[in-house]
Amino acid sequence: MVPNIPFLDDNWGNVRRLPLLNETDRAGGAGVYYHFDYVGDPRDYKWINTVQLSKTAEQMQLAYARGADRIWIVNVGDLKPLEIPISHFFDMGYDADMWGVDNTGDWAKAWATREFGPTYASNISDIVQRFGMYANRRKFEMVEPQTYSVLNYNEADAILEQWAVLAEETQAVYDKLDADTQPAFFEMVLHPVLAGEIVHKIYIGAAKNIMYAQQKRNSANDMINYVLSVSNDDANLTVRWNNLLGGKWAHMMDQ
Repeated sequence: MVPNIPFLDDNWGNVRRLPLLNETDRAGGAGVYYHFDYVGDPRDYKWINTVQLSKTAEQMQLAYARGADRIWIVNVGDLKPLEIPISHFFDMGYDADMWGVDNTGDWAKAWATREFGPTYASNISDIVQRFGMYANRRKFEMVEPQTYSVLNYNEADAILEQWAVLAEETQAVYDKLDADTQPAFFEMVLHPVLAGEIVHKIYIGAAKNIMYAQQKRNSANDMINYVLSVSNDDANLTVRWNNLLGGKWAHMMDQ
């Protein structure tokens, strides 16, 4: 059998090109090599789940429609904390006609129902999809003080408000779940949301500190103290992760 032809993404979840007709009628067919985790230039992204499910669905459906359907391979680095996108990828591979671009929300709701029951499945589906959009907008390792403007269009504060609302809604769901399901929800849903909010607080706070210092404002001192306080929140979140279920997943979030 002639080997499969792999079509690669650009390491950031964008398939470089799709198969031509004469590349799919070979005996081995065609397939895709995709990334949920990446180590390389210009920077790694491997700390936490930053996958947008709808983007994965769009890219894989494009490949599927063009005949890259014999084998799909996804680079996940560490299996944890990528359980959600891995499950999504497998389900699309098993039945690409069922799980397409337009029903990512249905998939997320079905996943949430399976894992946490039907009561809050719609809420969890919405949270997972919004988190993917926020996180994939700029991988956490790529966020810097200059990423979002603290001067123009209220951009930075609008980003913080989105994360704050998402964190509040996610915490509300966590508080209502049974104790036996809370660890899994924390690991797959709440922890990424809280971590994402903290990352943006740190870097946007750093941007404001820089601006205030350049303006010779005393409030620069308040802002740097705020950044240090949020950094403590990050450390405490790591301790919480490491102690969960008696240390079951200790140090799995170490970068």
